Amino acid sequence: EMLTITRQEQLYSRDARNWRDLNEGIVPPHSGLLPMMGWRANVIGADGPEHRRLRKPLDDGIARMDQRRVRREVEALCTDLIAAFSERGSADLVNEYATIVPMLSLASLFGLDGE
Repeated sequence: EMLTITRQEQLYSRDARNWRDLNEGIVPPHSGLLPMMGWRANVIGADGPEHRRLRKPLDDGIARMDQRRVRREVEALCTDLIAAFSERGSADLVNEYATIVPMLSLASLFGLDGE
């Protein structure tokens, strides 16, 4: 489903300026949704050739990464996080896992430590 959405720009535009509910006033211009969902002049808010142009440096950078090393680091991070709460027998999976894994994984890619 994600591939369908991301590959069919005619139906699923990334450009929030095409958002019908915003354009028709259903979503008001002062909505709390706009900081996250409003248009931005960046790779996230672009479609078509502009999106591909902006995305190319990201794709090139990711292609140069050692994918196996990244996978090992993320798996180790996940194992450590699970170990930290597994002995308790319960966890808040959003706060203790789901929000932390992407943040620490990206930090590692930029050479930052977990602290």
